[in-house]
Amino acid sequence: MLRPQALAEVSEWIKEDDFYRRDHQLIYRAIRELAAKEIPCDAVTLGEWFESMGMSEQVAGGAYLIELASTTPSAANIKAYAEIVQERSQRRQLVSVGTDLVNAAFDPSSQDVAEIAHEHQRRLTHLAPGRRTGPEQARVCLEALYADLIRRFEMSAMPGLPTPWKDLNDITHGLQDGEVVVIAARSNMGKSVLGFQLSAFTALQGHRTIRFSLEMTKEHATRRDLAACGGIPHAWLLDPRQGNYWPRLTEAMRAFRDVPLLTDDSPRLTSSQISARAQVEHLRNPVRMVVVDHLHEMKLPGKQGEVVERADALRDLKALAKRLGCPVVVLAQLNRAAASNEKNQPRRPQLTDLRGSGGIEEVADVVLFLHRPDYYKPDDMPGVIEVTVGKGRDIPTGKTIYLQNRFDVMRADDWKGTLPNPQVETPARRGFNP
Repeated sequence: MLRPQALAEVSEWIKEDDFYRRDHQLIYRAIRELAAKEIPCDAVTLGEWFESMGMSEQVAGGAYLIELASTTPSAANIKAYAEIVQERSQRRQLVSVGTDLVNAAFDPSSQDVAEIAHEHQRRLTHLAPGRRTGPEQARVCLEALYADLIRRFEMSAMPGLPTPWKDLNDITHGLQDGEVVVIAARSNMGKSVLGFQLSAFTALQGHRTIRFSLEMTKEHATRRDLAACGGIPHAWLLDPRQGNYWPRLTEAMRAFRDVPLLTDDSPRLTSSQISARAQVEHLRNPVRMVVVDHLHEMKLPGKQGEVVERADALRDLKALAKRLGCPVVVLAQLNRAAASNEKNQPRRPQLTDLRGSGGIEEVADVVLFLHRPDYYKPDDMPGVIEVTVGKGRDIPTGKTIYLQNRFDVMRADDWKGTLPNPQVETPARRGFNP
């Protein structure tokens, strides 16, 4: 009422329900409705609004509106006032969630324990303060960009979160905070191997990492971690009677004992469940990377079709990346039918091969394709894993790096030395020219 233009500073993040008293809720609603109609909001116009709604008794016939306007010293501190309102509102919501949780826990006829825990975890994650964002002046954007440029210039390490592979780091400058990175491949190409190796590597660097293994159990994931870390044949971990890798196993277990790596192997999680669980862990202690294995194992509502719902799921994970301020790595499946060209020859994957490709291509910040030529022809570049950038917002699209297949120990290493000669098909002659 003192400075109507101040409404724009708080209207996006303060809601009517954030006020405790009923009369304050109604006053805030009246102010917003008048502002929407471009009617000045003062004690007189607000009094008329209450009278037209038959609720003038809520504001003592308009006397309370005059009292509010006369006793508030200034509108200069409106943001501070709004933060107090929001903070008190969140405390009341905490009390409400806690009370409902206690009642549900004591009610033997209610949901099972897992459903009760998940529902209240979800409600708690929505209590995070709303970010006050909006259009910014060019000056503000330039200052932020320049500060980030100076930070990148002065830092000794790369600006993003490093991966285990040097050539990939050179292309991407590390995985960037707030971005979704999709690692896509056909079956048996090794996307889970690379995804788990990436999560273990990040955790071993001291960065808190959470991964959602929708296909494999925690035991399977941990067995792969130990194989990759200790250079232990995965086959030996399945049958330790052949050979002696116990010393390596002891060292690998010692290295992994206290790493900040969390694994959730719950099957058929939805994108909202993954987001809720990651946010709960982030509230306990900041999370620096989330890995999801994989997108096409996530449960969908089944109401709008796979393409739309798969894209919505990835949008939820994109929002999670922004909210946590960390990269989210999502493994994805390619269509089996797109593995060969018209001549039934194996070909490199492309964006249209993604299952539900339209939405995924639109949402993902980076798409990396894995391809193993020797999977189709054993003498075609044996031992080579091609990693091709299918999409990158700030990195060169189409660039390919080469890794060495070490799937016997559940990892991939940087390729050293000369690449094996690829098998090249002799192109068919076209037209009249030889």
